[in-house]
Amino acid sequence: MKSGIRLSFNSLFLISLLSAAFLLLASSSFLQTGPMSARAASFEQQISQLRADIYKMMKLGTYAPALSKVKRYVFLVQKKYGNRHPRYADALNLKAKVYFKLNRRVEAKRFSVQATRILRNYSRQNTAQKAAMQRRQAALKKRRAEARTRMILRRQALAKEARRQAALKKRLAAREQARARVMRERQRRADMRLQKQKRVAALARRREQAARRQREQTRETQSGTRSATRTTRSASKPKSASRSPVRRPVKPVVAPPAIAPPTSEPSSASRSLSPGNAPETAAVKTDKQPENHTIVKVYYATDRQQQDTSKLGGFFGGKPSKSVILAGFFGGQPSEPKTISYGICEVAIPKSHQPGELETTSYWPSNWKEDPDKHVLLMEILPENKEAYFNKLKNTIQNSRGKNAFIFVHGYNVTFKDAARRTAQISYDLNFDGAPVFYSWPSTGKLQAYTKDEDNIVWAQTNIKEFLKDFVEQTQAKNIYLIAHSMGSRALTGAVRSLVNEDKKFKKRFREIILAAPDINARVFRDNIAPKMVEASRHVTLYVSGDDKALLASRKFHDSARAGEAGENIIIVKDIDTVDATGVQGSNMLGHSYWAEAKSMINDILSVFGGTRAADRETLRSVKIDRGTYWTFHGTEIAP
Repeated sequence: MKSGIRLSFNSLFLISLLSAAFLLLASSSFLQTGPMSARAASFEQQISQLRADIYKMMKLGTYAPALSKVKRYVFLVQKKYGNRHPRYADALNLKAKVYFKLNRRVEAKRFSVQATRILRNYSRQNTAQKAAMQRRQAALKKRRAEARTRMILRRQALAKEARRQAALKKRLAAREQARARVMRERQRRADMRLQKQKRVAALARRREQAARRQREQTRETQSGTRSATRTTRSASKPKSASRSPVRRPVKPVVAPPAIAPPTSEPSSASRSLSPGNAPETAAVKTDKQPENHTIVKVYYATDRQQQDTSKLGGFFGGKPSKSVILAGFFGGQPSEPKTISYGICEVAIPKSHQPGELETTSYWPSNWKEDPDKHVLLMEILPENKEAYFNKLKNTIQNSRGKNAFIFVHGYNVTFKDAARRTAQISYDLNFDGAPVFYSWPSTGKLQAYTKDEDNIVWAQTNIKEFLKDFVEQTQAKNIYLIAHSMGSRALTGAVRSLVNEDKKFKKRFREIILAAPDINARVFRDNIAPKMVEASRHVTLYVSGDDKALLASRKFHDSARAGEAGENIIIVKDIDTVDATGVQGSNMLGHSYWAEAKSMINDILSVFGGTRAADRETLRSVKIDRGTYWTFHGTEIAP
C-alpha cells in the first residue's frame, strides 16, 4: 500500500516537473516571438510541410492521397494570402497538376485558367500601382517646381514693388521740391510786386511833398516880391520939401529863385500818380496784371464758319455784350470755302478754381453775372494768319523745357467757346509746360444734333490731318501729346492712321495718344484703329467707363458696342493701357466728361504726361481676365 502511494507520488512529481519545463519553454518562446508570431510561424510551417508532402507523393505516384493534401494546402494558402495573391495562384496550379495526373482534365483546366487570371490581374494591378506611383512622383515634382517658380516670382514681385516704392518716393520728393520751388517763386514775385507798389507809393508821396513845398515857396516868393515893391515905392517918395532935391536911385529887391524840379524823367507809375495825368492813369490800370485770376493763352485751329458779329443781338434786343460776341465768333457750321482759321484765345482762370471744374454762371442772383474772378471765361479771340500763328507756336514750344505741346480734339455737343475753356482748364490743372492747342471742328453744340455732328466730324477729318502734318513739320516739337474725347476720337484716329500710312516719319512721332471715352465702334477700333495708334505713338492710353450714359445712348443708337465702354466687352489690346474709370465721378450728370472733371483722373493724366505706365501708377490696380490685363482705380472718386 505504501509502495503504491509512493509510486503515484513519484509519477505526479515527474508529471509536474515535465509540465513546468514545458511551460518554461512555451513562455520563453512567447516572450521571444509573441503569440501572434508563433501562430503565424506554425501556420507557415504547415503550408510548407503540406507543399513538401504533396511533391513527395507526386514523385511516388500516389496522386489520390496527394489530392486531399493539396485541397488542404489550397485552403490554408487562401486563408493566409487571399484569393488574389500569386501564392494562391501557385497553389491552384499545383492542384491543377494533381487533377491532370488523375486524368481529370476539366477540373485541371479550370484551376489552371483561374490561376492564370489571378496572375494576370496581379500583374495589371502592379503595373497600375507603378503608374500611379510614377504619376504621384511626377505631380510632386511639378508641385515642387511650381512652388519654386512662385517663390521666385514672389521675390521678383517684392523686388519690383520695392523698386517701385523707391521710385515713387523719389518722384514724390521731386514733386514736393518742384512745388516748393514754385511756391517760393510765387512768393518772391508777390514780394517783388509788393515792394514795387511800396516804392511807387513812396515816390508819389515824395513828389507830392516836393510839389507842395514848391507851391509854398512860390507863394512866399510872390509875397516877398510884393512887399519889396511896396517898400521901394515908399522909399522913392521925398520925406519933406527941405530935403535935398537930389534923388538917388534905389536898387529893387530881387525875389529868390524858385526850387527847380528834378532833372530826371519820372517813371510812368510816378506820372500816373501825379496831378494832371489822367489818361496815363487809365492806361496803367488796363495793363495791370489781375490779382484774383490768371490769363491762360491757348492756341486754336478751327474749320468752323466765322460769324458776322454785327448781326448778333444782346438781351432784350440791345447791343450785344463782349461775352455774346466772343461766344458767337465761330458758329456750328463748316467753313465755306473749306479752310482752317488760326489764332490765340485768352481764357481767365480764377484763383479760387478747383481742379476739374469749369466754373460758370448760375441762376442764383449772386452768381448770374460773368466774373473772371469767379468763373472760367473766354476773354479774347485773337485771329492770326497761318505763318504768324506757327511762328508764335514754335517760339512757345521752343521756350518750354521739354519742347512740349498737347493737341486736344473735343467731342460732340461742344461749342468753340467751351472747347477753349476746357483746353485752358486742362493746361492750368496739369501745370503744363509747353503750348496748349485745341482743334475745334464744327460741332453744333446742341444735344439733339447728334447725326449732324457725325456728318461734320467726317467732313473735318482731312483738315485735322493737314493741321497735324503742318504742326509736326513747322513747330519742331519734341514731345507731342494728342488728346481726343468722345466723337472727336473718330477724326483724330482717322487722321493719324492716314499720316502713318502715307509717310513712315510719323511712326512713333507722337509721345502719347490719350483716347477718353471714344465714341467708336468697338470692333472697328480693336481690329483697324488700335494697331495704327500703336505704330504712331510711343504710348497709348484708353479711358473707359461703365457709368457713361452718353455712350450707352450711342450704343443703342448704333446697335453696337462702343470703344469707350467698360464691362465684359472691355477693349484690351497689346501695348495699349486700358484704364477702367467706372465709379469715378465728375460734375456732369451724363458721366461723359469724367476724364477732365475728376481729380483722380487729372492726376492720372499728369502721370501719363510724366511717362509713368499704368503698371507703375500707385493709384491703379491690375485686373487680369482671359483676354489680358486692364487697370482700374483703387477707390471711388467723390464728386468735387
